[in-house]
Amino acid sequence: MSIKPIRTLQDFQRATQRAVFLEDEMWPNFTVLEKNKDRSDELEVLTILMEIYKKENWPFYYADPIETIRHHMREWGLKLIDFADIIGCMELAESILSKTQPLTLKEVWKLYKEWKIPARLLLHPYPLKTEKQRKMKPFNLN
Repeated sequence: MSIKPIRTLQDFQRATQRAVFLEDEMWPNFTVLEKNKDRSDELEVLTILMEIYKKENWPFYYADPIETIRHHMREWGLKLIDFADIIGCMELAESILSKTQPLTLKEVWKLYKEWKIPARLLLHPYPLKTEKQRKMKPFNLN
């Protein structure tokens, strides 16, 4: 097993290819893991290194969908009213941005079509505020 640090996109692509090869080799019979501990260890280490590289180089990949929307709004100088125009109503826009109401697939689709935010960034699960948290502080975009 010869694992190297992942420093560049090319390193990441090589690691991805190797990880896919190892997964294919072991699928669907995972008893191979027990027989070939070196390969399963290599896959585990590659996966960890790939996750670290993604977090450092593509932080948006891991962002919560509401933070992604807020970031997009800040970057493009958009206001709550602009978001409400996409969503359909001001109250719903406020409740989505304050995390008291979840995004629906229909809303994700609208944001993808209108604002070109990749849907994969909006489909991550995120926690909604509890009743107690809702009463504590109103929505603030800034």
